[in-house]
Parts: sequence; structure tokens; C-alpha cells
Amino acid sequence: MRFCAPLSRGERWGGGSEVDPWKTVLRGAITPPMLARRLRASPFSGLLDWERLDITEGLAIPSTRLELGVGTTIAFVNAALYFGDGVEPSIIQFTLRKKIAGAWLIDTAVVSRKDWFVSAEDDNNDSEGTKEE
Repeated sequence: MRFCAPLSRGERWGGGSEVDPWKTVLRGAITPPMLARRLRASPFSGLLDWERLDITEGLAIPSTRLELGVGTTIAFVNAALYFGDGVEPSIIQFTLRKKIAGAWLIDTAVVSRKDWFVSAEDDNNDSEGTKEE
């Protein structure tokens, strides 16, 4: 997959101490149909069904190796996926790594959770306001 950073040897074989859902999806996706099936069965299934997409550039981390001419090598991009028909939008944050050839590739991705953006108190106030109307 040309849009993703290559998996390390340990990631390819499922080694490592932490489980990364994005790399788990990629690990068994040898062909595009396999990738689609693995995406559909993962938390990233929204990547296949969105109707509208908003992209915002996140934070780019400057490199400490500027004297070598490397520049920024890690950046974060947020993708808001809208589905229509009353389905709540989803936000996926992609971590991009700049490779030697200068191409930015997806290193990992995280699906947002509602509790990152809305406190339980705010959510209760919204549902109470809806009930009164």
C-alpha cells in the first residue's frame, strides 16, 4: 500500500508490546479486496462509507536535525467523516511520517471517541434539551 509507511518486521508478524489497530488492519491486507474486508471489520470502517470529508492539518513536529536538512518528519492530520442520515460524524487522526524520498505516508491512525470532545455532563444536557422540545 503506497499510502502507508511500511510495517517493521515485528509489526508484520504481530510482535511488539502494544497493539495498534491501524497496523493490525494493514498486517493481513495483502490485496485491495483484503484491505477493504479488514477495514470493514475494524474501527476504521467509516473510511469506506463517508459522504463528505473535511481535512484539517494538525500539528507538525519540527525535527531536531535541521542542520542535516531533514526538516519536519512527523505531522498529524485530522479527517472528519460525515455519513448523513442522522449518523454521528467520526474523526480519525492520522500520524504521517516523511520518508527519505520526501513522501508523506500514513504511519498510524486513531479513531476519535465521543468522550474526547463531549463531557458526560454536556451530553446529558443536550439529551435533556431534546426531550423538553
